[in-house]
Amino acid sequence: MIGQRIRLLRKMRNLTQADLAEALDVAKTTISAYENEVNEPNHDMLKNLADFFNVSVDYLIGRTDSHLQDEVKEGLKYSEDQLKKIDELHEILLSIENEEMRNMIIQSAIMYANGVKASVKK
Repeated sequence: MIGQRIRLLRKMRNLTQADLAEALDVAKTTISAYENEVNEPNHDMLKNLADFFNVSVDYLIGRTDSHLQDEVKEGLKYSEDQLKKIDELHEILLSIENEEMRNMIIQSAIMYANGVKASVKK
């Protein structure tokens, strides 16, 4: 569970394992071990990951399915219905077992979102 969520959050930010490792001041192999669930992050690393991705530790360890912290939800100014849809989409992504397919969908969503932002700014 923790590994899947770290991988998803990393890919949603379009980061490589090396990028995340550098940001957290750990080896790339450490991130790989977390994502492949060979090792689990200790308490301090869980806090660092939660802070970096702006999610709760509860989300990382699977105690909640909402990946947005309350402060973040307030800052986004989304309606409750929109937040619910974001969480539903996130759960759908987590449920896709084929990692290649999941990654392709995430990358497509990121490109779409970036395209929408670019067209709005014109």
